[in-house]
Amino acid sequence: MPNEEYCLKKISEAWGVYEDGSAYISKSKVDEIVRLFRHCVMKKSNFNQDEYTLRNIFRNFDTNRDGVIKETELLGLCSKVGLGLNQNELQALFIRLDLNRNGSIEFEEFVKVILEDPYTK
Repeated sequence: MPNEEYCLKKISEAWGVYEDGSAYISKSKVDEIVRLFRHCVMKKSNFNQDEYTLRNIFRNFDTNRDGVIKETELLGLCSKVGLGLNQNELQALFIRLDLNRNGSIEFEEFVKVILEDPYTK
């Protein structure tokens, strides 16, 4: 007999809503959001990929100057680069950018996603 966790997972997948109220976003949708995010950030940098330029963009969005981007700062970044996301899309993007899952996006994580080759995924 399946356990409660298994049942909740299957119901969440079927209905597209999780216990915390967030909606399910497919991997392909998250990939599209990341692609758009990458394009918007690169456009803001005039498609310049050098570290100095990317670090300046990162610093501009690290509003509290703690060296990392939190989810609220990511919302500001997305707004400033013209990427309107709903709360669930923002959470999905944040999770994708937070590669080490520590609740913040460090510069190295930011650069890795920005410079990631979308054709190798």
